[in-house]
Amino acid sequence: MLTLTVCALVLTMAAPAFAQSGADGLGAPAPRGHVVTPPAPAAPAANSEEEPPVATPAPQTQTPPPAPPPVAGQPTPEVSVEALPSTVPPPPTGAPAQPYGAPRYVQPQAYAPPIGFQLPSRLATRMRIISSDLQTLGARSGNGMVDGILSFVSGGLSIGLGVWARRSSSDRSLSSYLFLYGAANLARGVVDVALSPRPTNRAIRFTHMPMTNLEEAEARLRFGEDSLEFLARRARLSRILQASINIAAGLAVIPIYLGPNDYMITGPVDVIVMIGSGISVVTGIIGLLNRTTFERRWSAYRDMRSRLSEEPRVHLNLPSIAPVQGGALLTSGGTF
Repeated sequence: MLTLTVCALVLTMAAPAFAQSGADGLGAPAPRGHVVTPPAPAAPAANSEEEPPVATPAPQTQTPPPAPPPVAGQPTPEVSVEALPSTVPPPPTGAPAQPYGAPRYVQPQAYAPPIGFQLPSRLATRMRIISSDLQTLGARSGNGMVDGILSFVSGGLSIGLGVWARRSSSDRSLSSYLFLYGAANLARGVVDVALSPRPTNRAIRFTHMPMTNLEEAEARLRFGEDSLEFLARRARLSRILQASINIAAGLAVIPIYLGPNDYMITGPVDVIVMIGSGISVVTGIIGLLNRTTFERRWSAYRDMRSRLSEEPRVHLNLPSIAPVQGGALLTSGGTF
């Protein structure tokens, strides 16, 4: 009985100590703000017979395939507005930080005179038209020398056939017609070689003339006007002479060819000769009535020059106002 009482007393005295240690190690709550670290699991005992653990590979994130390129003929897919970024991109590096939408003013600069000189408006207009006319005529004009040589060859062959026809036949009507046709071709050849306008040389000279000041510009303009007028006069003279030769040759066939036959058409050769005579007369009349390209361009240039001289020489533009930083800029101009 005494022994049991002593054991109960010892257990009663030791119980508060065990309760306090259990509360501190297990049951007592951790203070606020303190993280309780769980105990690490015990390492398994090393055993040579056990297999080593196999590492499990981490799952890989699959990248979605790129969008296929657009096919020709199909509409381009529309992009939703919600898919676009809602933030405004920042300004480039080094640019001054300015709010988007802020007005920007251009700083006024001092007036700098143009380098060289400027042609007056009327002089520039006349220069431009003269240059265009000479270049176009030089590119499109034919070679009068070649036309003249061909006319000489044709006239010489006709005269040679006329001589042969007179020696081999008693009928002199055909030989007279060939002589007349050959003489007309020789005259056309002389006109082509001597009077046909050749604008290529003048156009090249006009293009390469200097124009560093106003005096040289005016000299170049005068040369261009004189060249265009000279070419127009030569073209007019050549046209009149060519048309007159055609009319004279066509009319001269009637007494020369039909005169010995009492002006009677007796065969198919006579019909062919008279048809050729009529064509020559008609082409001569048309040549007298129609002006050449040289004449038309010179006439149009003179009309333009007269209209420019009648217009007023002073023209002022309305003033304009432009906002600048700290004020406004007033500009105006005019032509004198």
